[in-house]
Amino acid sequence: MANRRPPWHIPDVINPPKRRCIQIEIPDDQQHISIFWGVLRSLSDWQRWERDEEKRGTLVAQVWREVVYAIDWSNMSCCPKPTNQRYNENGELEVSYDGGLTWDVDHTIDDRFSGIVAPALAGADSSEKRCIGATSAQAYVEANLIDDLTEGETYAEINAALVAIAAVLGLTGIGLLLAAAAAAIFLAGVAAVQAAFTSEVWADFRCILYCNSNNDASFTPAQWENVKAQILVKFSGVVSAILYNWVNGVGPVGLTNSARSGFAASGDCSLCECEDCEFLVTFDGLNWTEFTTEYGSIVSGQMNVVSHEFPLGAGHGTQFLIDLAQNCTVNKIECDFMGVNQRPGNSIDITATFYDDEMTSLGSQGFSSSFTADGVEHHGSSPVTDIVCRFVQVFYGWIDVGEPNSGWIDNIHINAPEE
Repeated sequence: MANRRPPWHIPDVINPPKRRCIQIEIPDDQQHISIFWGVLRSLSDWQRWERDEEKRGTLVAQVWREVVYAIDWSNMSCCPKPTNQRYNENGELEVSYDGGLTWDVDHTIDDRFSGIVAPALAGADSSEKRCIGATSAQAYVEANLIDDLTEGETYAEINAALVAIAAVLGLTGIGLLLAAAAAAIFLAGVAAVQAAFTSEVWADFRCILYCNSNNDASFTPAQWENVKAQILVKFSGVVSAILYNWVNGVGPVGLTNSARSGFAASGDCSLCECEDCEFLVTFDGLNWTEFTTEYGSIVSGQMNVVSHEFPLGAGHGTQFLIDLAQNCTVNKIECDFMGVNQRPGNSIDITATFYDDEMTSLGSQGFSSSFTADGVEHHGSSPVTDIVCRFVQVFYGWIDVGEPNSGWIDNIHINAPEE
């Protein structure tokens, strides 16, 4: 008996408004190609589809007929290419496939986001490596972009030099973005530009890079945005124009590659005050119906009083996801908490989990503190080993629960200043 295959099910949407381009490799043999073509062509045969009174099988077959007969069988066939490209106000590359009617950000074809990243610096990731990276990125700009300027250079020559400097970092096609920096240099004049870039400017620029990078001397897209924003706040005039357009032009990949360029073997970031990374949230006692924040924000939280009779691990506890508003170096977490019906020796267990701006876990750290008396506020503090993160999730619950008890946190303080 012949093997009769069941008809294909008719999709709910007969003719979707959009098409998807896929790439598939097939055997480079004419017989294989003919077989493959026959399989595809069967999609355009109405008899292969379910039959109904509306004859929708014919309609869906017509859709596939347009698809299979439009296949480009040449070796150079590829997915549709953008008809237009532009940079938006945030410095991101946008593409259009319909002549400019609609636009979408596409980082996959932008070297500044998807380009080759330089190898990591030797040694363990640390704040010291981060400082070396920030110093290298600052020194790269100082030596190549400012100190190397020559009086009498034309605008075209300055722009070409900037493009060449960026190309060393693995970036191409960004001349339009660097043109604004070249124009600022040309209009102000080389002597005025070099005089404007004082040692204080370079120190401030290094600190901006340090406070917005990771311990492996890299920059994420969010950190790149932070660097640009802080340049506009910290600097003005020709300094702001040059540094902003340089950073905007090279993107997170260019910043990372300049940080790993080897232009510095050491660095001193001891005077860098990343003060925006302090976070304090206070709660309104037992009810927790209100809370206030200074710096950062609460993203989500389960704000109920902990009260249970079972050991931690049965799902008891309270947690908060805290947004530090930018990538910060966390070095200390403190909590003030109260307990009711607590026996001496009962402990509160606090765990902090750190995440980057993509919500990828960077690890956890926990600490506990024992109660010495009932109804007395207690203080717990844990040093953290310089974790650069965007989000901190704080979880707490009781460890020893021999009898019904409850408690609450009065406040959570991240990077509290030394008293």
